[in-house]
Amino acid sequence: MNATFRANQEAIIPLFKVGENGNIIINNNKPVMINGKPSDIIPNTHHSYFFDQRPNDDAIELSKSYFDKLKVL
Repeated sequence: MNATFRANQEAIIPLFKVGENGNIIINNNKPVMINGKPSDIIPNTHHSYFFDQRPNDDAIELSKSYFDKLKVL
């Protein structure tokens, strides 16, 4: 999947691809294409997970905190 922006120039930014098993693979090693030519810009993409009930808190960090509390018990 790419993001495409158009103003005076067209920029295509690679975001991710879907692997054979259906998982999303972040694509940080393909350059941004500007007007059909590779640029020296490499995107830096990351992902976060959120629970619907806690949209302002990262789900991975919440889970780690929960498991740390369980270890204490």
